[in-house]
Amino acid sequence: MKKLLDLPYKGNRNYLHGSDIFNSLSSIADDVTGEKGSYIERLSFRGFARKSCFIETISPDNEKKVVGEVRYRACGMTEPVRAFIIETEMAVTGRATFNEASIVQDAVFDAAGSSAQILFDSEYSVIENIIALTKFLNYSVVPDVDGKWVFGQLDLMFPLVKACENVSVHMVKLINNKFSVNNIYLDKKKVGSIRFIVGAP
Repeated sequence: MKKLLDLPYKGNRNYLHGSDIFNSLSSIADDVTGEKGSYIERLSFRGFARKSCFIETISPDNEKKVVGEVRYRACGMTEPVRAFIIETEMAVTGRATFNEASIVQDAVFDAAGSSAQILFDSEYSVIENIIALTKFLNYSVVPDVDGKWVFGQLDLMFPLVKACENVSVHMVKLINNKFSVNNIYLDKKKVGSIRFIVGAP
């Protein structure tokens, strides 16, 4: 299966944002797998995409064009469905506004400073809230990095809900101030983990 993703740039970025890729991939999950209730079990990135992308469920001939991978799962599936995110030569034409600072403006840290919590900002999707909070936490723990803290991988135990009351992120591993693993909690229930890396968009 091959399907083009409808993705705009976000804010003032000149690359595609992981939250938009996640939301686009989620919207076609059932079509890709052929199973109702399919969700993203894992989303991982190899690099930044600056042009339009499509996904394909067969291994591509040109690995250099692969910017990420997604793994779908549904209750009735014994094995997940894997797909590759492939960058095209087509320019991105849309741009969406994004006030990232508003999502985390009232973030509350724990005493150790290794976790942060926010009330869910319903103006944005759950994944946008998660990514914004994780980025905020990583910069709070390690503010001076050679590049930028960016979303690298997401692993989910369950499908993400469309709304919740609060979002919490707990940093559980930090390696060389360049790689972090952070557990995600929605309404105090652990739903998975998100990895951030220091990169240069």
